[in-house]
Amino acid sequence: MTGPVESFDADWLSLREPADAAARSRHLAHMLDAWLAGRSGVSITDLGAGTGSAMRWLAPRLTLSQQWCLVDGDDRLLNRARLAVPAGVSALDTHVADLRDADLAAVFGGGDVVSASALLDLVSSAWINRLVAACAETGTAAWLTLSVDGADTWFPPLRGDWAAGRAFARDQGRDKGFGPSLGAKAVSYAAKRFRAAGFKVGTAKSDWNLGPDSGALQRELLRGHAAAAMAADPARGRLYETWAHRRLKAIGAGRARVRIGHTDLLALPG
Repeated sequence: MTGPVESFDADWLSLREPADAAARSRHLAHMLDAWLAGRSGVSITDLGAGTGSAMRWLAPRLTLSQQWCLVDGDDRLLNRARLAVPAGVSALDTHVADLRDADLAAVFGGGDVVSASALLDLVSSAWINRLVAACAETGTAAWLTLSVDGADTWFPPLRGDWAAGRAFARDQGRDKGFGPSLGAKAVSYAAKRFRAAGFKVGTAKSDWNLGPDSGALQRELLRGHAAAAMAADPARGRLYETWAHRRLKAIGAGRARVRIGHTDLLALPG
């Protein structure tokens, strides 16, 4: 087992949910629905489920009756998920588990689909290998969304953008509880591993495109980026402080936009 798992509070998850909902690939969701066609129902296990935003997004887009199991290390987040069960979900179970060293085949084995959102970029290659092996062993499809891919663009362009981006990418590679994180390389690595295991793999961009109407999310995102950059490259701390201050002024003036690159992945058993 490695260090403590990096966790996210309910307020952050609530703030990002509309951006996540706008970004997820509808095409991959349609592909998953077509693959599930002909079954009487579907069983889905969501890893790192938080407050259940993936379930609220996907459930209305599947034409089958669904049983969901939400798995997270924080029962307080799962309690919130129980309060907002969308149409199409006939049964909901929640399970508190530490995913770092859990037997993944036991966690979702017997189900049709395993899902995870904003998780792949936090984990190591070894953990992804375990996930792929568990999916291959159990014949489970994987719907893995909103993994960062490094294609970020801030507007208006400012001095410090490039340095902050480089430092943030360095921070993404640190151990966040699952071993050294793959960060922006996670999706391409997972796609290769799933293909090697005989899965049909589809990917699609799922970028956040945040404008003036997303000022609160932009501010929190910027604070996180600046803190990560300063932690990874403290020698340039003043540069990142100045960069963040100027960006906050642009957000306050309604002039700021940002694209945060994400990619969704769907892996279907052959």
